[in-house]
Amino acid sequence: MTIYLCSKREDDVRRVKVVTDARIQSSSSRRSRRPHLVLFTTMADLPERSLIHRYTIANWAAHSPDVLPILFLPPNSSRHMTSMAQDAIRKGWIILRTPRFLSGLPVLKDMFRIAERKAADNMASFIGYANADILFDANLTPTLLTIQKLRKGFWTNVFVVGRRAEVNVSLLTDQVTCLGCLTQIRNDGTIFFGAGQDYFITVPDQFPWQHIPDFVVGNRAYDNRISVETFQWHYDVIDVSRTLLAVHQIGDRNRFITPGRSHDYHLAAGAELTKGDISHAPWYTEFSGCVTATNGKCQIRLRRRL
Repeated sequence: MTIYLCSKREDDVRRVKVVTDARIQSSSSRRSRRPHLVLFTTMADLPERSLIHRYTIANWAAHSPDVLPILFLPPNSSRHMTSMAQDAIRKGWIILRTPRFLSGLPVLKDMFRIAERKAADNMASFIGYANADILFDANLTPTLLTIQKLRKGFWTNVFVVGRRAEVNVSLLTDQVTCLGCLTQIRNDGTIFFGAGQDYFITVPDQFPWQHIPDFVVGNRAYDNRISVETFQWHYDVIDVSRTLLAVHQIGDRNRFITPGRSHDYHLAAGAELTKGDISHAPWYTEFSGCVTATNGKCQIRLRRRL
């Protein structure tokens, strides 16, 4: 796969060619090299979401060895959550204790700091968080490799975000571990893209968490507020929605009704949250001449802030 860095301005013709290997490594090479990404999450103790969570465990494990997944669980977990943890361990996940709670929900930045240490221990280039109902297709690693290679010459701090595509969990089976099959969902037109972000990826030990309030996972507004902070701290925000398919598994239960949701809303009330929308990202990834990363050319183009 060949990638170019281009300015959106027609008078700027700089191009940097970067070649990356988009092939998924065979199982024989797993654990033989360091991960590119340490990706963590936490799960609500809801047995009715068991299928969704098991699909997530299987999907993230399928990205090994490029991704090292971490699951944060509370102490004294229920039998249901213990079963989830055992399934995750069998598939190569790391299980850690959730360090702190507010309103009964886990505090994001405390988990992030612990996950950053794991990223440093494993010499991973990226650290990220995603909700426990998000699946990623085969373009996760190629997209990050593209950003990493270009980052060395152009960017100091990057913040990777993207929109999710909603798919009913009843339509998913073996697709969760067949990463190329997930990509096919995009082509089949069985999805629609919402405004939610639900995941973000950055560089270890760079994000200014000391200036971020105690946002808890699962409540409204925290993702937009974090995005606002990235613009204020002059991060190079990259929207990868066009190259990375992030599948949000949905069921009958409305996941947005969260008991403590007002906690994040009030913390974020002082920010101009619309500025945290993904559409304001100055960079984005895009396929050129292809639909998937295989045998295609991608362009990362610069958007000009209005």
